[in-house]
Amino acid sequence: MQEVPKILHILLPPVWLAISFIGQLILNWKLPGPMILNTPWNYFGILPFSAGIGLIFWALLLFKRAGTDAVPFRNVTAFVAEGPYRFTRNPMYLAMMFVLLSITMFLGAATPFLMIPFFMLIITVLFIRREETLLETKFGEEYLAYKRCVRRWI
Repeated sequence: MQEVPKILHILLPPVWLAISFIGQLILNWKLPGPMILNTPWNYFGILPFSAGIGLIFWALLLFKRAGTDAVPFRNVTAFVAEGPYRFTRNPMYLAMMFVLLSITMFLGAATPFLMIPFFMLIITVLFIRREETLLETKFGEEYLAYKRCVRRWI
């Protein structure tokens, strides 16, 4: 298996979430584009935010119960296929995307939305593909069968 670049041990997914959030704020400030959600409708951004935070904690609880590490590439002893993992192979990353969606809704402008596909691309390329390779190597056909039944995002 290919060695994980050291930079990925520092720039973990929450750091990419923060970078994307800052990108949203900068886009909103410097190049907001058209308003797509005005007050009070932008307050509905609390819904994806709440769902995202709840999903992160649910997934972390399942990792803890399984006795495996939630940090990518570290101490992988099990893969979890219950709870939200029945519907998406990456509920924590999906939850982070929900948080970015909520920020976009709160801001109301169009251009902060651009950071969502940026985040999803970065996470897919830097983390998800490597994690899938690791899980395929470690758990073989069991993980491959799971992968055939459950989508990467949603």
